[in-house]
Amino acid sequence: MKQKLLEYLKSFLRIAISLGLLFFFFKTAQIDKLWDTFTKISPAFWIFSFFSVLILQFISSFRWEILGKCLGFHLGWKRYMIYYFVGMFFNLFLPTSIGGDVIKAVFLSKEEKGKLRAIYSILADRGLGLGGMFILGGIACIIDFDAVPYPFNLITLSAAGITIIGLFIAPVFFNLIAELIPKHREKIKFLPIFWEHPGVILKATLLSIIIQLFANLCVWIISLGMGLKLSLTYYCIVYPLVSLLTLLPISLSGLGVREGGFIYFLGLQNVSAENALVLSLGSFIVQAAVCLIGGVVFMLGLHKREHNELMEDIPAEKPVS
Repeated sequence: MKQKLLEYLKSFLRIAISLGLLFFFFKTAQIDKLWDTFTKISPAFWIFSFFSVLILQFISSFRWEILGKCLGFHLGWKRYMIYYFVGMFFNLFLPTSIGGDVIKAVFLSKEEKGKLRAIYSILADRGLGLGGMFILGGIACIIDFDAVPYPFNLITLSAAGITIIGLFIAPVFFNLIAELIPKHREKIKFLPIFWEHPGVILKATLLSIIIQLFANLCVWIISLGMGLKLSLTYYCIVYPLVSLLTLLPISLSGLGVREGGFIYFLGLQNVSAENALVLSLGSFIVQAAVCLIGGVVFMLGLHKREHNELMEDIPAEKPVS
């Protein structure tokens, strides 16, 4: 009972912080200027931005399929895509950003004894997604090192370097954990499997970089519709920095924190707080619109329909061990 109350309290605080920050930003901004900027964006920019996010969701589900197959889940891309969209819907609209990941793990683990491996596929998907964002930021920083002031360029390059090094030494790290905590050895024995298939790691990492490129493309397209002249590389550098802030579990899907990050970093390029606020909320609205597809899929019960067909289509292969 106390645990549930604590979870409710955490959710309430996150919602309160998000609403509080948004209230502060709107109160200090010029509302008429906000609305004028928002309405002047051509529908074409919203449409192109929408499709850039839609495409990255398709690619994301393909990345998850690659990781899932490595762990023995041979469900087919269509099922991964449906589960991914439903998961993204719940990630966005639940107070916690991992709610959708839990749901995806449940869908994927319908096979017997597949729960732990399903969780590992989600963790790998999340981790490589984060790594791809840092690597893309590092590449953009090399292309345009002076786009952001010191020490932000150094932080971006360091994050990219640590990510690349981490991809090489991860198996050593997992084996070390297994030695230090032998009682959990069985639980983590699947983790090094990805590195036993270098092609899987390479493909998933490259897909992660492409996914993050489309995510930044969404923001850049909206900014072009607003008349901002910032380069795509600038957003590729700034996006990881802002995302690091949103990883803090203090808000609802990063709302409020994301806007504060946009206001600060775009302010370094003399972009007004109003424009930064419109850009941040605009990109969030586009992402929410795409995630609503997952809500439609869930309400239509397509995820259940897919599961009912699951056992007929799964090849008779043993899971990777």
